[in-house]
Amino acid sequence: MIPQSVSDEIDLGRLLDANQIEARLSTCLREIPSWSKGMRIWADDDDHRVALFYNRSGIEAIEARLDARKDPNHFFELICTLAREWNCVFLVDAYVCEPSVLELSEHYRKSTAFKVLEHPEETLKNLPRGTSDVIPMNSPPKV
Repeated sequence: MIPQSVSDEIDLGRLLDANQIEARLSTCLREIPSWSKGMRIWADDDDHRVALFYNRSGIEAIEARLDARKDPNHFFELICTLAREWNCVFLVDAYVCEPSVLELSEHYRKSTAFKVLEHPEETLKNLPRGTSDVIPMNSPPKV
């Protein structure tokens, strides 16, 4: 739930100091090239990453993404530490999530990315129609 006073528009640029956040990210992650002028990216060995998106007033959004093929625990610890320092929470699939490694891990284990790694064919077959096309390995694709 977001208080009514900020529900129309949250201007992170006024709430967060971009220079301090960029400097802090640079102490724990390596900045990598971005594909957009309005975004800067810091990564952990090009796998897990944090991106800052900018608008005229500064930071518009902070996004943390993980590579589901890699162990996420160290990254969860890092982004939870940063979120607590910046007085932020996470928005995970429309749920507000406190900066807790346990809570992030629970959401991760429920994710499609995790399920694909654990049971790829079963997970892909059970996705809603039109989301993916799974062709059994023993049969040639229909032309």
